[in-house]
Amino acid sequence: MRVRTRMTAPALVVGPEAPAWEALGLMRRHRIRRLPVVDGEVLVGIITWTDVVRVHPPAVAGPQRTPNLSVGVLVRHLMATAPITVDPDATIEQAATLMRLHKIGGLPVVEGGRLVGVITESDLFETFTEMLGAGPHEVKLHITVGSISVELPRIVSGLTRAGIPIVAVHTLRVSGTEVVGLVVHESDVGRAQEVLHRLVLETDVMEAHERGDHA
Repeated sequence: MRVRTRMTAPALVVGPEAPAWEALGLMRRHRIRRLPVVDGEVLVGIITWTDVVRVHPPAVAGPQRTPNLSVGVLVRHLMATAPITVDPDATIEQAATLMRLHKIGGLPVVEGGRLVGVITESDLFETFTEMLGAGPHEVKLHITVGSISVELPRIVSGLTRAGIPIVAVHTLRVSGTEVVGLVVHESDVGRAQEVLHRLVLETDVMEAHERGDHA
């Protein structure tokens, strides 16, 4: 899945010459924590909620005066220049890796030097939840396997031969453990478990606690 399918577009932006209080108001009003800073269509920086709230009114009797948002502080004074960006054709896994590596919560999406959107950790969380979750009247099965490349074809062909529809399939590698995740219809859970136990005797087949029909 590509970034362009999950990003927010067009992105809410602010100009470098805008007052800092304007950026703060935009973030508060739209309940976001970062704003790309653009000059025309060119990305020149990014400003975050933290950048702005660190600027306090001047201390009444303090030895040092800190900038006041109402007096001459512009976005360009607070923004981070040369922000980390991602291409719209990058995978969402690549975007997630960039966010984790740089410890940031969102990425401007840039194509041909032009800002085309923003993707955030909330977008990625929603995407992965949709990919890995089960819908109404569906159940997720987790199968720990010795080798995904060996066991996945056997699992899929075995369930297919038994006439059990596979709603979704995904694979995971967590701390050296390889896992196949399957989503099947709730009515097929018992038969699916029988087939899986028969096909992969060393596999631990576990019905997921969560179901798509909580309501």
